[in-house]
Amino acid sequence: MGFVLGSGMRFCRLLHGWQEDNRDPPADRGESVPSVDHTRGLVLSHGVTGETAGSVPYEEGKDQCDHRGSSILNGSGQQAHELWSGKLARLLGPEYKVVNLGFRAATMGEVGALGAEMIMDRRKVIFITDMRPGGNPAHPDGVRFRYFFWDAWYKKLIDRNNLARNASLAETQNLRRGDVTFADLRAGARLDSRFYFNDLWNSLAYHHGGTIWNRIHCSKSFTPLKLLPDNEPQPPPPDVRHASPDYLATIDPCVKRLDPSGLEKEADGQWTVPPAMVQQIQKKLEVSLPKDELRRRTIVIETTYEPFVMARMPPDQHQKLAVLSSCTEKEIQAAGMRCLNTFGKFTDEDFADHVHFTGAGGAKLAADLAPLVRALAADLGYTKQQQQPSEGQKK
Repeated sequence: MGFVLGSGMRFCRLLHGWQEDNRDPPADRGESVPSVDHTRGLVLSHGVTGETAGSVPYEEGKDQCDHRGSSILNGSGQQAHELWSGKLARLLGPEYKVVNLGFRAATMGEVGALGAEMIMDRRKVIFITDMRPGGNPAHPDGVRFRYFFWDAWYKKLIDRNNLARNASLAETQNLRRGDVTFADLRAGARLDSRFYFNDLWNSLAYHHGGTIWNRIHCSKSFTPLKLLPDNEPQPPPPDVRHASPDYLATIDPCVKRLDPSGLEKEADGQWTVPPAMVQQIQKKLEVSLPKDELRRRTIVIETTYEPFVMARMPPDQHQKLAVLSSCTEKEIQAAGMRCLNTFGKFTDEDFADHVHFTGAGGAKLAADLAPLVRALAADLGYTKQQQQPSEGQKK
C-alpha cells in the first residue's frame, strides 16, 4: 500500500509543478519514455508504473498524450524493451512525448484521467484510456485508488465545480454514509492538503530510501523506489500456455464471468442492447470522465479477449459480446471521444494471457493508435493539418 501511495502522491506533486530530481531511472519499464526536445507536446499514458512516472520531467512545448489505465495499458505481459507505449513514441516521432501512467487494476477514470485533467489547461494533452465492452465499474472518486482522487480534490488540483462530478459525488457519499474507512480516507487527505506529510515521506522513500522493511522487497526495502525495476516475466508461447492445466482452470471460470447479462434476444435470433443498458454505459462514461473538454481530447481503446478464450464461449455469448462491443463503441463516440475497437482484431500470439498483450500485440496496438493520435492532434489544433495539393499545384 505504501508503494502505491508513494507513486501516486509523487505524481500529484509532479503535476502540481514542483521541482523534482530528474536523474535517469534504471533500465526498467521507464526506458519506453524517450527524452526529446523542441516538440509540440507530451503524450501521457496511463500505462507505465507510478514510480517511473514520478521521475519523468516535463519538457516545454510537447504535445501531451496520457495513456490511462489498467494493467493492459500498463504493459503487463511485455518486456521493458518491447513496451507498447515505447513503440507508440517511436511511431509518433520527436513531436510527441509519451508518458505511460497505467496502474494495474485501475479503471477508466482513475489516476491517469485525473493527471490529464490537472495539466490540460496548460499542456497540449491527448489522453488514451481503455474500456471493456459494456464499460468498467465507475465511481466519481474511483474504485481501488480513491486516495488519488481525494488527494487531488483537497489540494485543488482538479475541477471542484463540475456539475456532473458533484452530482455523482453527492450520490456516492450518501451511499457511503457511516463508512468509517471512507471517512478516514477523506480526513487524511484533507489534513495532508495542509501539511503535505505524504509528500515528505514519499519523496524520501522515492529518492533516498524506504523507512519500513517489508517481506516483498526484503533486503531492498530501504532502496530508493526509483531504483527498483518493474520487469515482467516472459510469457510462455500460446501452445504451451493453452496446454497448461493451471491456465485452463483459470480460463473456464473467466469465460462464464465474461458472459454479458441484460441483452435481449429478438425473434430472429439476434441479440440487442436494451435502452436501460445503453443508459448504464452512458452513465459510466459520464462518471468516469465528467469534463467535456477532457473527453474531446480522449481516445478510448475498447479492449478485447484472446481468440483462444473467445473460441471456448458458446455461440450466443460470442454474439452478445460482439453486439455489446459495437454498442459501446457508438456510445463512446457519442460522448465526444475517439474509439479504437480492438474486438476480434488480434491473434493468440498477440496475447500473454486472456487479456494482456505481448510485445507483438503491443506493436499492433501502437500501429493502430499512431494515426488516431496524429489526427486528433491536428483536429485540436496542436499540429498543422496535412493539406492536399490543389489541382493547380499537381500540374
